[in-house]
Amino acid sequence: DNLAGFRYNLYDSTGRQVQNKVYNTYSSISQYNIRTALEFSATNNVKFNIGGKASYTRIRPFDSNVSADFIDRPGDFEAFPPLSFREMVLFYENEIRPDKQFFFRPGIRVSFYQHNDFKYTSWQPRLYAVYKLDRHNQLDISYNHMTQYLHMVTNPYMGINSDAWVPSTDELNPEQSD
Repeated sequence: DNLAGFRYNLYDSTGRQVQNKVYNTYSSISQYNIRTALEFSATNNVKFNIGGKASYTRIRPFDSNVSADFIDRPGDFEAFPPLSFREMVLFYENEIRPDKQFFFRPGIRVSFYQHNDFKYTSWQPRLYAVYKLDRHNQLDISYNHMTQYLHMVTNPYMGINSDAWVPSTDELNPEQSD
C-alpha cells in the first residue's frame, strides 16, 4: 500500500487564506505465490532441478482525491478498478560437473502470463558455466533471457510519490532482457 497526502494552502496578497485543500493519493499491489522445487542427483556429478510457480497479482493503480482533510482509509479511493494478472512458471535445469575444473548449468524457464484476454508465453533459456584456472582464479560465463510483465509508471505530479504499477497488455508489451 502506498497512501500519501499533502496539504496545499493558497493565500492572497493580504495574507488571507483563500484555499485549503488536501491532495490524497493511493496505490497498492498484492501478490500471492505458490512455489515448488525438486532437486535430485543422478550421480555425484549430475543433478536435476525442476519446479514451478503460480502467482496472482492484483494492482490498484494510482488514484487521487482532493478533500478538506487527510484520508487514511484505502477504501475511500475507488475511482479506478483493480487490475489483475496471473502467471505460471515451469523450469528445468541440470548441474553437470564433468571434472574438478569445469561446471556448467544449462536450463530453461517457461512463463505463461494472462491479463484479461491478453496471453503471453515466454521461453527463457539460461546458461551458467565455470572453469577453474587454479586455486585463486576462475572464468565465469552466464546468460539469461528474462521477461517482466509488471511496469512502473512514474509521475512527478506536484512532487509527491505517485508511482503506479500496471500489467502488460497487447498495447504495453512485456519487457525482454538478455
